[in-house]
Amino acid sequence: MLPKHCYYVFRFRRTIDALAAEHYCKIHQLPGRLIPLPRELSEGCGLALRVPEKDYLQTKAAWQPISQKAECVARLLL
Repeated sequence: MLPKHCYYVFRFRRTIDALAAEHYCKIHQLPGRLIPLPRELSEGCGLALRVPEKDYLQTKAAWQPISQKAECVARLLL
């Protein structure tokens, strides 16, 4: 069994917002990755942005534009 790691997961209502968040991460060299929406966050467009906890906490201010578009931000073990 693979070890679980702690991540911050941004849930979006619209797919275009999830894709924009991924693009923002690439431009600003932030470690964000689109994943299928985890079952724990069952609503939304079906995509979520996963960010390692340590990276999120170190650069919290950089995530502000994404947080504003996100429907919810959750801390999960994945």
